[in-house]
Amino acid sequence: MSATVPAELFVLAGLPRTGTTSLFHILGRHPQFCQPYRKEVGYFLFNFDRGRRWLDRVYGHRLPGQLCLDVTPEYCLSGQALDRIVEHDPPVRVALGVRHASALAASLHRELRRRRDDVPDFDSWLDGYGYHRRGTEIRYELGRGALVRAIEDYRRRLGPRLLLYDYDLLLSDPVYVLRCIETFLGLSGHFTPDGFKNLFFNASNRSDSRPISRFLAEEPLIAVLERVMPRRLLLLMARCFYLAMSRGRRAAAGTAGISKTENSLDDEAVKISRVFGAGPVVLGTGDAVVPRSQVRRRLDLIGRF
Repeated sequence: MSATVPAELFVLAGLPRTGTTSLFHILGRHPQFCQPYRKEVGYFLFNFDRGRRWLDRVYGHRLPGQLCLDVTPEYCLSGQALDRIVEHDPPVRVALGVRHASALAASLHRELRRRRDDVPDFDSWLDGYGYHRRGTEIRYELGRGALVRAIEDYRRRLGPRLLLYDYDLLLSDPVYVLRCIETFLGLSGHFTPDGFKNLFFNASNRSDSRPISRFLAEEPLIAVLERVMPRRLLLLMARCFYLAMSRGRRAAAGTAGISKTENSLDDEAVKISRVFGAGPVVLGTGDAVVPRSQVRRRLDLIGRF
């Protein structure tokens, strides 16, 4: 039986290259999550014009009490998306993954070059790059303080409705991050070390897939697939696609000179690291999701960022 009240959303708004694809598939296994047929619902950005009725249809299979999952990393650097998230009713809870600034920039540039033909050299890309999806510009700006400003905007405007996790912690102890997400959302404890099966997608050694990526990003095609194929089959196909691409050869990314970011993004890294003063998973207010005394191991984030 589907719920008749408005869908309550949990949004993974990025950052890109911080395990969002893996979390989409992992969190979808929690019985209190309603997982959509697509990872990037994009309602607060490139699908906003479709309206609330469209959003309700995306989660039309939701059961009473389930929390709806939207994993759209493009939200993170969009002020317009943040405005819409803040104004949405019922209130949206949001998570951001945070990664060392230069590693994030290098990985994102490599990934975009793997998927698109028009991505410029690294230094030019760092100052700003955009493309269009359903008539909406998706813009990436990581240099000149843009990354720090984006994170601080989310913290300032969402406060206790925002969770930030350290990407390195997700790699080394995913269950701990998942338990923090459960605590943040008030969900029952589903993920345990004994029963947990990790799903790691979007690895840096994925094959070049520009034609496939362009094909699968076409919204009219997604709409057709939604109408003719069961949701579970679409999810299985997406999972198989990511796994197959992750086993491919390392793409020739053309990212010579990325080491220059160590200097240009050093200030970004230091400022971002201060977010985690209370622990490796914190609220937008700076408070630890789980008190420091309960953290199984303490991480020296200032030294790593």
